[in-house]
Amino acid sequence: MKDLNQLYFDILNNKYNKNEKMEFVLHQPEAGIESNIICLPLANEDELKQINIKQYADLSTENVDVLCEYDYRLVKMQAGLGSSVKRDDLINEVEGRTELGAKGTDLYFEIDGKLQSISKIQLLQANKLSEKSLYKNIYYQNLVNDQTQKTVENSLGGVELSSKCKIVKEYFQKKMPTISETGELTNERMAPAGHGFVGICEIVKTFCEQKTDELVSIGNGEDLCSTADEKITSWIVKNKIPVTMITTTKTDSDKKGGQISLVKGADKSYVTIVEKAQAEKSNQLEYFEQLGLREDDNESLFNTNIVVINRKALKEVFEKYIPNLKLEKFIENISPDVIQNSKEQDGKKFIQLESALGSVVLNLDKFFRLNFSESVVSFLNLSQKERTKFFMPIKKREDYELIRRSFIVDKESYLLVQKD
Repeated sequence: MKDLNQLYFDILNNKYNKNEKMEFVLHQPEAGIESNIICLPLANEDELKQINIKQYADLSTENVDVLCEYDYRLVKMQAGLGSSVKRDDLINEVEGRTELGAKGTDLYFEIDGKLQSISKIQLLQANKLSEKSLYKNIYYQNLVNDQTQKTVENSLGGVELSSKCKIVKEYFQKKMPTISETGELTNERMAPAGHGFVGICEIVKTFCEQKTDELVSIGNGEDLCSTADEKITSWIVKNKIPVTMITTTKTDSDKKGGQISLVKGADKSYVTIVEKAQAEKSNQLEYFEQLGLREDDNESLFNTNIVVINRKALKEVFEKYIPNLKLEKFIENISPDVIQNSKEQDGKKFIQLESALGSVVLNLDKFFRLNFSESVVSFLNLSQKERTKFFMPIKKREDYELIRRSFIVDKESYLLVQKD
């Protein structure tokens, strides 16, 4: 099989060259604009029934015993420098380094008077979870690249793991060519192609390997809350849900974020994420930002970048519907949407081809919806009250300082808890 990094990049490049674009004009009835792209705040009852949405508040802990037959693998996305989070002072003060690593290795919380990196605390979380004996085994894995691999590996040292907790070989994301000003592929600037890569890795793993009782929780590397708990995983197992996207109810702070939306076809519909840039192009930015915040709107689902894969259930879908489909053809069919990330280097402009984890997941769902009338993705939504239990990303330095002021690390679970 072709190198997975190359396979992933090739499908992005092919999609870029085909220049496949969907006209994203949002349904806006008050302005007389009719469209088949309906953001969830405007969806009617029949349209909402086409999307599998469950509220976290409605889950119970009655079925956690079903987890004892499953392994649980925690995947943390550490393949980006996150240079927008200014932290040179932190890496100099704590480790004496001069170069950035992953955010999860450069940001710290205090435990017993000692500063510990977020990535090490995540490993401590995994180890503590293994001691609860909810699962057969706990596996801890990182997505890294050549800029973050060393700092991630160094951050995991010195932790004594239980017999049920193991660190597994990381996913390594290579730098890939970019598009030059003349529209040609060039090695003059090389860059990773987005965290959609980890989604492709997991889908390929499930596609190629034998059926296994394993759950996989993918989350942001700098977010200490980005692991699904046993209420979520037991609900997933009991209901045989292949893939779950965890969302949270949109707030004022989420106005710029993507919106989960339904694209209605003549006989079949699918789910997508409409992004701010698309609303700008259709001159609907203000409307887009207010959706879900107005009095009569349904709630809007904001993507947390946490995805849980039930590999056993997903493999059963593959075996039922596509037993003879070749891997490369399958990956081509579920290829994620391409993000064109413009960058400048040495006075020249380049386009980095990237994709997002959410796009990989939703295009997988789209493939099965349109071809087999089968949905493989469900949405588990957190209310505003439950949001910080699972979702506290650090996008800028101010986020980090706010979390440190308001939360501490609980030494019993190594999870963040609010200060008294």
